[in-house]
Amino acid sequence: MISVNQGLGFTAIVFSLLLYLPIWLSRDGRASGRVAGIATLLALVWLVICSEVAGSDWLLDPQADPPGLVVLAAPAWLAALVLSLLPATGRLIDHASGFWLVLFQSFRVGVEVLLIWLAVCGHLPDAMSFGGLNYDLIAGVSAPIVAVTAFRYRVVGWRMVIAWNIIGLALLIGAAAVLVLSLRSPWQQVASLRPPIALVQVPYIWLLVFTMPLSLAGHLMSIRQMVRRRRTDDD
Repeated sequence: MISVNQGLGFTAIVFSLLLYLPIWLSRDGRASGRVAGIATLLALVWLVICSEVAGSDWLLDPQADPPGLVVLAAPAWLAALVLSLLPATGRLIDHASGFWLVLFQSFRVGVEVLLIWLAVCGHLPDAMSFGGLNYDLIAGVSAPIVAVTAFRYRVVGWRMVIAWNIIGLALLIGAAAVLVLSLRSPWQQVASLRPPIALVQVPYIWLLVFTMPLSLAGHLMSIRQMVRRRRTDDD
């Protein structure tokens, strides 16, 4: 059974992100308080919905094709992709701090440390931790370094920021792929004696349906910001 401390640790990370969302959206007039409030409310409602279906037979069904967790997470990933590419988002990120867009990805350090802990305790396959096939920890550790060198000391330029974001996206997609391919389902490719039951229970169900899509949106918005600023500089 997952310990209270393990569950509280991940819950703290998720709700820290949830509390930061309206602050980031409304800061310096990027969005009105109403828009920021609506976005936060929608995110909270989504977390509650996912919590309600956590541990259900649908998510645990080893014959489900596609796996129930993939079906549940798909709207969040699609929303992250679409929202990152909307014209209105472009106007939003024009005023956003590039430093914070990159630094925010450091929350993945806490997530990956907890996944390592879960694997050591036998709640997850080793393949889903840094000791296996999940190297997403690299993105979290490097985020503060890139943020400081690119936006505080300006040692590296926009090309390096874009390259880092692309690498971060690859690590994120790789981690998500390992997660999905570890599920007991017709899609399973990662063999393990430890079924990842924790991933369909609260709070870890929020990993694939909230924190990972949020990372996806952050990377795409950072890349888009760098491209837009480069065009402005060229003009």
